[in-house]
Amino acid sequence: MMPLDRNVLLVNKLDSSDIVLTMTHEHKLHILRFYPEYEDKVWVLTEYVEPTKLVDVDDPYGLPYESYEDVYQQLKVLLEKIIEKTWTFRPLKNEIKIPYNIVDVHFEVHI
Repeated sequence: MMPLDRNVLLVNKLDSSDIVLTMTHEHKLHILRFYPEYEDKVWVLTEYVEPTKLVDVDDPYGLPYESYEDVYQQLKVLLEKIIEKTWTFRPLKNEIKIPYNIVDVHFEVHI
């Protein structure tokens, strides 16, 4: 069971987010185990980019430097595709419209 203060913080973030992207299917299942009501918001990165493709992004923790570079490249490609998918241009005003709340991006790096 999650501590109460952490639980409240996570629920606030889930409520205020349009999408929640995880690196692995296990991360997604962990969130949904405690908060099934957010099923329509939680996606694995690869699944969000291409719904028929569910592939985990490997955690390079404890692996050689090259593994971090590989994960960086994989994340870069995925995030570029997500931006391409979610951002649209309004031709008359030439403005960028961001249809999702992409304000809180959280990355954890273990060195």
